[in-house]
Amino acid sequence: MIITKRKYNDNNRYRNRVEMKFFIKFKWILFACMLSGSVGEHALAGDLKQSYERAKENDPQWAAARSVYLADQQTEKRGRAGMLPRLMVSARKAKNTYESDAEQVRFEQGTPDVEGCLTNDFANAISCLLESSVGLQKTDNVDESFQSTEYVATLSQSVLEMENYYDWQRAKALTTKSEVEYTLAAQDLIIRVASAYFDVLRSADDLRFAEQEEAAIRKQLRLVKRRYEQGLDREKGLYDAKAASDNQRAHLAVASSALQIKYRSLAAITGVYDTDIIPLSEDIPIELPMPATGAEWVQQALAHNANLVSARFSVDAAENDYKAKRSAHLPTITLYANYNERDFVGGQGDFPASKTTSIGLELQIPIYQGGYVSASRKYALFRHQEAKDRLTQQRWNVESGTLNMHLTVTADVQRHNAFQRSIESSTNAYRSTKKSYQDGASQINDLLRAQQDMYRSQRELVHARYDYIVDSLKLKQAAGILRENDLISLNKWMEYTGAIE
Repeated sequence: MIITKRKYNDNNRYRNRVEMKFFIKFKWILFACMLSGSVGEHALAGDLKQSYERAKENDPQWAAARSVYLADQQTEKRGRAGMLPRLMVSARKAKNTYESDAEQVRFEQGTPDVEGCLTNDFANAISCLLESSVGLQKTDNVDESFQSTEYVATLSQSVLEMENYYDWQRAKALTTKSEVEYTLAAQDLIIRVASAYFDVLRSADDLRFAEQEEAAIRKQLRLVKRRYEQGLDREKGLYDAKAASDNQRAHLAVASSALQIKYRSLAAITGVYDTDIIPLSEDIPIELPMPATGAEWVQQALAHNANLVSARFSVDAAENDYKAKRSAHLPTITLYANYNERDFVGGQGDFPASKTTSIGLELQIPIYQGGYVSASRKYALFRHQEAKDRLTQQRWNVESGTLNMHLTVTADVQRHNAFQRSIESSTNAYRSTKKSYQDGASQINDLLRAQQDMYRSQRELVHARYDYIVDSLKLKQAAGILRENDLISLNKWMEYTGAIE
């Protein structure tokens, strides 16, 4: 149980003690009520599970990863669009002006001009009567305005276009890759929450040990002063004890600041600055990883590691992109249906509206496009080779990283067990040195050093425990088997009898 002490600047100490006792009683009553309402799942505000749930709601890095995932889910649909029919509809309405110097013939309703036409010869009279009766007029200059309306609908379906097919396959590989990367982001969130949470507990334990050691040194300082006044200790011993006390107060200030920093680091992920953190039970088992050999962990990692799986899909995407660019040299066949309707009003619009429907196959053979297709093909080829090289590099990284994490977790277990034994040895050494000092056979420096070794062993034991937990999660991440249930299993070892405040 780790509880920091709150200091109240009030001259009336007795009233402070009464208020503090009431506050402590009220706090534990409230804590018991909260615990009774959530005993089934231990869903208290400050436990590991609750911190993880908050992080899923508030962590900006996780939110960004989720947005990227949702955006990438549209990649396959975009790639598949080239394989599906396309329907384009357009409409146009315009006001047109027509000018011409050429001779124009227009038909208008008219009446025969008999008298005027009879003044001509017979041939010209007949032509004159015909033109005047049907309204045929000739003009040299035309200046007219008319309106036009046009509707066009085109339906096309790719029949043979290999570039579109490989673009679709590339999009499918990228979509699957985004799903793997989303899984990787989820695993990273688990690691970040666990690391930040246990960093808080680590700093809280450091502060607790610093307070205990400072109190013990202060007690030793009082003892040295008495012995010095009685002539049982030298002046040097008094100065050594004062120096140790001053140094420890500095360490205490650093430990207190470090705890506040870790609180804020956790709040940056969870979105909530909460100092009511549930500590971890000391009874949590510290065991060697299973399976026991690093080779078995590497085998799992080569099959399930998210980074490695993502790199494989990057190779698939790059390969299909190269095939698509190479297919740009091939002919394409497209089935199309077109409907066109035009209407003219005024001036030239005396002509009737027209409707055109056409259905057919279109063959296109790319011959030369300024070298763009050839350059794109070479570019895609080199990027494909790059993806394969990165896959090889990632495979080596996964193998070495998994083996390293397996060795690290194994070392954490051994270190934890060693410091468990070290605590007993250093405690016995401290007691022996203390007795020797009281008997005058040892100096105060010997006692302070033995006391420092004892507290160092306690800190190292706690650090080894937290390192083991976080490193075990990282080992599972390297093997690609890290899940939310691993965090929930850890949450069962929270010590709900007290909280850091």
